[in-house]
This record gives sequence, structure tokens and C-alpha cells, in this order.
Amino acid sequence: MKNLLHRSLMSSYSSEEYFTITALQDGLTVSLSQNAFYYRIDNGEWSSLNAADTVTDPIDTGQSIQFKINNPNISNLYGIGTFTVNKDFDISGNIMSLIYGDFFIGQTDLTGKTYVFFGLFKDCEKLKHANVILPATTLEDCCYSNMFRGCTSLIQAPELPSTKLASNCYEYMFYGCTSLTTAPALPATTLANYCYSDMFYGCTGLTSAPALPATKLARSCYSNMFQGCTGLTTAQTTLPATTLATYCYYYMFYGCTRLTKAPSLPATTLAGNCYDHMFYNCTGLTTAPPTLPATTLASNCYLYMFYGCTSLTTAQKTLPATTLASSCYNGMFSGCTSLTQAPSLPATTLATYCYSHMFRDCKGLTTAPTLQAKTLAGNCYSNMFNGCTGLTQAPSLPATTLASECYRSMFQGCTSLVQAPSLPATSLENYCYSDMFYNCTSLTQAPSLPAITLATYCYSHMFYGCFKLETAPALPATTLAGYCYEYMFYNCTGLTTAQTTLPATTLAGHCYNHMFNRCTSLTTAPALPATTLSSNCYDNMFSGCTGLTTSPALPATTLTNCCYRHMFSSCTSLTTAPALPATTLVKECYKYMFYGCTGLTTAPELKATSLADMCYYQMFYNCNKLNNIIMLATDISAEDCLTNWVKGVSRTGTFVKHPEMTSLQTGVSGIPNGWTVEDYYIDYTSIYFTIG
Repeated sequence: MKNLLHRSLMSSYSSEEYFTITALQDGLTVSLSQNAFYYRIDNGEWSSLNAADTVTDPIDTGQSIQFKINNPNISNLYGIGTFTVNKDFDISGNIMSLIYGDFFIGQTDLTGKTYVFFGLFKDCEKLKHANVILPATTLEDCCYSNMFRGCTSLIQAPELPSTKLASNCYEYMFYGCTSLTTAPALPATTLANYCYSDMFYGCTGLTSAPALPATKLARSCYSNMFQGCTGLTTAQTTLPATTLATYCYYYMFYGCTRLTKAPSLPATTLAGNCYDHMFYNCTGLTTAPPTLPATTLASNCYLYMFYGCTSLTTAQKTLPATTLASSCYNGMFSGCTSLTQAPSLPATTLATYCYSHMFRDCKGLTTAPTLQAKTLAGNCYSNMFNGCTGLTQAPSLPATTLASECYRSMFQGCTSLVQAPSLPATSLENYCYSDMFYNCTSLTQAPSLPAITLATYCYSHMFYGCFKLETAPALPATTLAGYCYEYMFYNCTGLTTAQTTLPATTLAGHCYNHMFNRCTSLTTAPALPATTLSSNCYDNMFSGCTGLTTSPALPATTLTNCCYRHMFSSCTSLTTAPALPATTLVKECYKYMFYGCTGLTTAPELKATSLADMCYYQMFYNCNKLNNIIMLATDISAEDCLTNWVKGVSRTGTFVKHPEMTSLQTGVSGIPNGWTVEDYYIDYTSIYFTIG
């Protein structure tokens, strides 16, 4: 053992010493990728070594090895190379000897040396103390990027004296240094793009953030800087910049679960995504910045800023901005389950997605802020209070001019909401009310819906799962759109009364799809006068309405694909089927139509002589009381047209067929077993039957 003293302790602050590695264990070996270098052990004679070759001289605890390189090759991917060291070690001396050789003393300028020290000690898990001198005052792009990344045993970081930064200069510098407890001082007041980005990402041992005095920011300068620093309990008191840059604080404290207080944020001039996800999942945060004084916002500026801050109880009293921007407050307090009061929102002119998801899953929120806007923007309120299970009263919504998806899922899952706001708009937009009151299980009364011209998906899923809702609102619309009423009252098990008539005579694709599905208390269906159908227009409309006793008339004579599919499926109380006057069928038109209608005894007369693919597929499946069918088909060649159509019907009954039909098989896909078969005859004067 040549020297038990750590030479790093004697030389770590000397800028006149060559860059030095000091062994903390016996048998240390070292190599450097990318560049040949000179080295000496314990101030002995200099020797040379090729890139990636290993120093073979025995180096034991306390011994030091010094390095110099003159004018090295610098790669944009690897810098001058990466050290590989097999035993615990410290570093000291002046880093400049790795680029200026013997002439390193006094060198402070890295201009033109982009990526020079990139990844120099990347994944050196044996590095303990970095007392190395980094004397440069003028930096270059990416010069220290990834320098100590993955050094999981690093306890001490070097000083960083430069006040003149460059793009990406410290990016990922200490990424994943889980043993680092103290960050170096960062004195720069003027920053560069990405300069501190991800600098301390995953430094789980870091307990306190350094002061950040910069007042002139740059794009992504602090982005992800402390992300995943789960031991961080204290941040700087204030981030003093008043003019922000794009993405400047993006994900800055993401996942800092022990941080309890956010710094003050006095900025009045914002930029796109400036606070985006800044305190995301800071589950220990109890205190937000007291004010966010900006009155003019930028796109995504507060996007998910406090998302998942489950301990945050108090937000700013007001968010004073009157000029909003796209997604400016989107998700801002989403997941703040302890938040009890929302800030005031004085804006009257909205922007797309401006309040979208703003208070989503704020389960402690009981009162909503006033919403004054009368002209909306796309998705402006979508999901705003989604999952606010403590909200009992909705704010007024005075707007008469809507926008696409403006109220979509606004109160979804607000299980304590007992009263819906008035919705005065008469002109709708796509998805405008879609999912608006989805699973509002305490809602007993629906608002008036006066629109007569609908838009695609406008009421889709609007009252889905509102099982205390007893009466459906009047729906006077005569001009429909695709999916307009889809799943509107799905699983409203308390609904006893629907509107008297759905007056539209011309339907749109999927317009009534699943509209009253599982409304188990509904006894009477509305009149359906439509004569012009569209694909899937009545698909599953009353499926699962186990209390429905009568069906509406279905006057259309021209059908469309899947138009009546599953329409009355599982309507176990239905005793009378509607007449089906169409004589020309289309694919899946009656598929599953009366599936499981266990109260039905007589099928509607089926006049079509030529069938279509799957037209009667499982049409009367499990109608166990059905005992009378008239089916006049003569051409049953279409694919699966009769598959299982009478499976599970009554064991006895009467089946009337066309006299020319001689190929109809017996069984679940033809004439039910055990039934009497009759032929259906027509002449010019009368209709009569003969026993077949």
C-alpha cells in the first residue's frame, strides 16, 4: 500500500494539477474510449496508451493516475470518450488537461468544443467524489451533457462557476446520481436553451434544490430538471423571472413527492407550455404559489401544472387572466383530490381546451367557480369537473353559441350532483353534450333540450348511468345527425317516462343506437314516425328495457343495414311486436331484434320472399313463449339469414310459410321442432290457409 491518504483531498481544489483519478480500492484499472492519452502514476514518468486500451500498471488504494490529451478528437455522439473504471475512485485536478495537454493552466474557454465532455463518466458507478475543477467560464453546446449520468455512487459534485451558459450545456449532467445529496451552485442569471434540462433527473438523494437566480430564461432551460427527485423537500423560495420562455419550467419538479411548498412564480409574461406539468404528481405539495398574476396567457401554459398533487388543499384565490389561449388551464388541478375550493375564473372569451380536465378527479371540491362565457370554443369545458364526486351543484352555463365538444364529459362521474344547469342553446355542434352527465348517479332531473337541428354525437352518452333520473326531457329535434342520441339514457334504470314522440321522419346513421338500453323501468316507448331510415338507426334502442310492455309502430317500408338490430333484445315484458311492413330486406336488418323477449307470443308477419345476409339471425332467440310465426320467404340462400332464429322458442306452435317454400329445414335455423306447419295462400278475393 503506497499511500493510504486520498490524494484527491490534497489536490482537489488545485486548478494547476492535471486531471487525476485516485484509487479508493486496490487493483484499479482505467480506460478511455475514443482518444489516445498520456498518463502517469503518482507523478512518475508519462506513458501513452491507445483509445479503449486499459492502464495495466497496478494501482492500489491511495495511488493516483493523471491524464493529459492535446487537441483530442471530439465526437458529437461520444465527446472525447468515456472513462471505464473498475474500482471505487475519486477525481480531482483540472479537466482542461484532457483537451489542452500540458498547456491547460489558465484555460477557461470551451468555444468550438461542442460535446467535449459529453458522457465522460457516464455510468461510472464507482465514482465517489468529483472534486474535479471545471474552470470554463465560456461554455459550448452540450459541453458537459451526460457527464456524470448514471454515477449512482457519486456523493459530491464539482463546482460550476460559469455564468455564461450554452445550449444543453448541463443537460442530463447528474441524471440518475441517486447518492448525490447536495447540488452545486448555479450562479448564471442568463440561461440558454435546455441548459439545465434533466440535470438532476432521478437524483433521489437530493434534499434541497439550489438557488436559481436567473431572470432571463430560454426554451426548456429548466425542463425536467428535478424530475423524480423523490427526496427533495425544499425548493428555492422564488423563481424570479417575470418573462418566461417556451417549456422553461416543463416537468421541472415532476414526481418530487416530498416537496411541500411550491416557489413563488411572479411571471406576468408567459410562453407556450411554460409551466406544463411543473409539479405533476408532487403528492406532498400542500401549498401552491399564492398568485399566478399573468392576465394574458399562452397555449398550454398551465397544462397539468398541479396534476396529482393529492395533498394540495388550497389553490390561488383567483386566476386573473381574461385573455386565454389553447389548453391554457387544461388539467391544471386534475387529480388534486384534497382541493376544496376552486379559484375564480373571470374570463368571458374562451379558447380551445382552455378549461378541459381542469378539476378532473378533484373529489373534495364541493363548489364550482362561476363561468360567465356566452360564446364557447372547442372542448373549452370538456372533462372540466369529471370525477368531482363531491360537487353538488353545477355552475350556470349561459352560452347560446356552442362549439365542438364544448361540454363533453364536463360533469362525468359527479355522483353527488343533484341538479343540472340550464342549457339554452338551440344550435348544436358535434359532441357538444356528449357524456356531459355520464354516471351522475344523484341527478334526478334533466335540463330542457330545445334544439331542433342536431349535430353528430351531440347527445351521445349524455345521461349514461343516471339511474335516479325519472323523466327524459322533450326532444323536439326533427333534423338528426349521426350518433346524435347514441347511449343517451343508457342504464338509466329509474327512467319511467320518455318523451311522447321522437318526431324526426328522416333518420341518420346510429342516431338512436342504444338510446334507452337497460332502462329497466321504462314501460312505454315514444312514437317513432320515421319512414326514412339509416344504417344502425334503431340498433339496441330498447335493448334490456325489461319493463317495456308495448312497442312503437315502425312504418318504414325501405330498410337499411342493421336498422332494427337488437332493437328490443331482452325486453322480457314485451307482449306485442310491431308490424314490419317491409318486403325487401337488407343485411342484418332484423338481427337479434326480439332476442330474449320472453313475453312475446306472436311474431310480426314477415312478408319478404327473398332474404338478406343475417337478416333474421337469432331474431327470436330465447323467445320461449313465441308460438305463432308467419314467414313467407322463398329464397333463403343468403348467408346466415336464418341462423338460430327460432332457438329457444315455445315447444309447440304454428308456423305459416309460403306454399312454394319446400326446402326449409326443421330446427333452430328453420321451422321449430314440434310445430304445426301451414301454407299461406293468396288469391284476388280472399286469404285462406290449408293444412300442410
